[in-house]
Amino acid sequence: GTLASMVAAPLAVVAALLWTGQRERRRLLAPGVVAGLGLLLFAVIHWQAGGRAGPANESRSLLDLLHGVVFQLGWPSGLPGAAAVLQVPWLIHALRLRGRADATATDRIIFALGLWNLAHAVGLALARSGGTEGYVSRYGDLLFIGTLAGILALARLVPAPGRARWPFMAGATLWGALVIAGLWQNATEGHAAYFHQTAAQSNQVRRDALLAYLERGDPQPMEQKETRWVLTNSPELVRPLLDRPDFRALLPASVNPAGDSALGRLNRALQARWPWWLLGGFALLGTGLVLTFSRPTTDRPLPELVPTADRWPGWAALAVALACTGGLFLWSNPLVFSREARWTHMLGGDAALTNITFDFTVHSPLPPERLQGAAPLSPPELRNRFHGTAPEGPGWTGTVLSSPFTLSQPWLVVPFAGYPTGDGNGLRLRLLDAEGIWQGEELSCQGPNQEGIAYWTIDVTAHRGRQARLVLYDGRTEDQAWIAVAPPIPTDRPNLAVDLTQRLQRENQSRLHATLAVLALAAYLGAFVSWRNRRIARVAG
Repeated sequence: GTLASMVAAPLAVVAALLWTGQRERRRLLAPGVVAGLGLLLFAVIHWQAGGRAGPANESRSLLDLLHGVVFQLGWPSGLPGAAAVLQVPWLIHALRLRGRADATATDRIIFALGLWNLAHAVGLALARSGGTEGYVSRYGDLLFIGTLAGILALARLVPAPGRARWPFMAGATLWGALVIAGLWQNATEGHAAYFHQTAAQSNQVRRDALLAYLERGDPQPMEQKETRWVLTNSPELVRPLLDRPDFRALLPASVNPAGDSALGRLNRALQARWPWWLLGGFALLGTGLVLTFSRPTTDRPLPELVPTADRWPGWAALAVALACTGGLFLWSNPLVFSREARWTHMLGGDAALTNITFDFTVHSPLPPERLQGAAPLSPPELRNRFHGTAPEGPGWTGTVLSSPFTLSQPWLVVPFAGYPTGDGNGLRLRLLDAEGIWQGEELSCQGPNQEGIAYWTIDVTAHRGRQARLVLYDGRTEDQAWIAVAPPIPTDRPNLAVDLTQRLQRENQSRLHATLAVLALAAYLGAFVSWRNRRIARVAG
């Protein structure tokens, strides 16, 4: 993060100068040199690592990268499409700055902060391309730069008194609501909630392990699995440090009482009285506000950042709108935004059998309804469409049998999940005779074992017109032992499973799909507002 900022921040300053029409070399020299040093350090690290240095998670595709960037730009709100709203103030501010050599230093700083945040979003998307389920709390200090840029941009975009203030206030209220709701969620759920639930226990484990070594020279607590998890996976590297008196002196008094000092006692005393310090800070802030507004000032406020007759922002907004509209068609059913409706299409839609049921093969104290949703799949809209062999958890064993159905098409596609090829487990298609009796004939699913969803394609051309059942054998009690299936899909298309798999993979970026729709609407609105402002500017000129 430090080296990345050493490159991103000065490059953002250079871009801000160029964007506003400042091309004097002396202004570009200092940030350019700092950025060059950062790139040089990156190159040295990469060379010393023998080419192994790189992101933690390689981006799987360009669409994955775009999905990750959009997700990070939506911080702190995790709602689909949030990025298209939260970045609007900065984008409008940036478009008004284009070619404005008279732009103030404040405006250039706002532009640079927004670019800096964009660079962080790209970096995090490259490093965590698959991590778009929730925000990692320790990255908030980086992504807050974008929120700060948005706040400052809103302050500079406040229109003059008149009717234009009402739509501005509506947009600013929506922007603030997304930020506040996102901050609240990030502070009470996800990584933050996990930290608060486990911090005290983890801290005690670390303290006990260090005390055992410092007081008795016992290294065993540091070798324990739970200690390695919260302290370090390499305790052999920590012990030599703990043997050094100068390092032990840096440890807090709760771990090394011998290292207590007057400065440490003063620090603890100040921390214990934090409410008084907070009250004093508010008192100083209030005093400053009173003194500021009680005395007249000759300082000139920042000049209003009015729109110009520049055609470029309108054409840029229209191009973005058209590109986002076209991007929607990367998904099947591009205008369907309901998650439940989209998952229905992923599982065959109307072509899937609707009257099929599942039941236990032997008497069970559980009703057959417990089989529906009995699989650790997410989201819930998807899980409830599967019938699984975990009605009581992974410890359940037994056989589940579907109701009979007719093989009406030459191919049968079965959406499945779980571990059907594990020892003791199996997913089969049981073929019945003309009287509906099983004579021992079954077709077996050859896998692969799948925590997510896969599609089993069965060629039943030779069995058309016969009845069949799906059979789920579960003979294992491990966590990875369950099996789940959705209603099968009769089809005359041998490549249907390939098409559904591609749709399913694209569905992993469903957040991007919604964001593109919101961004398209915002860009169309921006193009209209730009055209209107340009017309007003021409009339006024």
